[in-house]
Amino acid sequence: MFVNFARGRAVGMTLAAAIALLVAPSQAEDFYKGKTISLIVSGAGTFDTWARMIARHMPKHIPGEPVMVVKSMQGAAGLKAANYMYNVAPRDGTEIAGVHGQVPTLPLFNREGVQYDPTKFEWIGNVTRGLYIAYAWNTSPVQSMEDLMQREMIVGGQSVGAIPVDVAIFANAMIGTKLKIVTGYPGAVDAKLAVLRGELNGEFGTLLTTIRASNPEWFTKKLIRVIAQFGTTKHRDLPDAPLLLDYVKNPADYAALDLYLSRQATDKPYLAPPGVPADRLAILRNAFTAAVNDPAFAAEASKLGVEVDTPLTGEQVAAFVRKAVATPPGAATRISEILNGFSKR
Repeated sequence: MFVNFARGRAVGMTLAAAIALLVAPSQAEDFYKGKTISLIVSGAGTFDTWARMIARHMPKHIPGEPVMVVKSMQGAAGLKAANYMYNVAPRDGTEIAGVHGQVPTLPLFNREGVQYDPTKFEWIGNVTRGLYIAYAWNTSPVQSMEDLMQREMIVGGQSVGAIPVDVAIFANAMIGTKLKIVTGYPGAVDAKLAVLRGELNGEFGTLLTTIRASNPEWFTKKLIRVIAQFGTTKHRDLPDAPLLLDYVKNPADYAALDLYLSRQATDKPYLAPPGVPADRLAILRNAFTAAVNDPAFAAEASKLGVEVDTPLTGEQVAAFVRKAVATPPGAATRISEILNGFSKR
């Protein structure tokens, strides 16, 4: 009797592969039972609010319902946490991070301090897009963009890489505004306290939802005036505030600023380190998407004064990053030139 050992071996390998595909999901599901997942958050304020909501809701959608613990890692507008996740964090699916919106696109135009490749992160999803605004305190000598072309306004933020600093730099270079930029504030909360102390006349980039959540009386008591909004279309609640992009007349500058502001689409992204096993990554992505689309999550967000606006899946964030990286270099080069010029002053 002739036995085709090669054919038998092939059949055996096919059967083994099929069994592996059936077993792998079960093993991944069993992995999280009794585990603790660390959730690194790169900022305070709404960054922390979102992270703690994710930590409360996401584990319910993970097989085994692991415990999720939030840990703060602030520094360099999210860069410290991003570098840690890329180079140090365990790659077994037990550590994820919620980072600043600059993390997906920062390496395109500013490599200083960057120790990661955004295309190699395992993107888990994005909670909400963000609309950033520029506002002036009611006692500021500047109350409009037109005023800002004529008079100085003192604004500030953390460092180059943070929207309140970067966009102020771009406005001076691209539009001709007269912003005096103060850096070194540890975070957004500190910059707002500086506004209250009279150190700053306002901020040239803060989330609309942040003010609504933490300082709603600024709007109701008319303590601030929104002098610009950073979207491509006007927000329904800000019909009288002009778009910053409308003041940029040079086509090359417009393309550069539009690229930079595209990060608003992924304002609160979540990621895992490169190399997390595919089955565990799928579990994390599915759990994240289920959590942010859960009516209970939206209800809690509303209660806390934040808004779930156009959440993205991990696959959608990854696609956004790939598209951004493929952007023609001219726009990114212009951004880099302007930011580097400010840093060297």
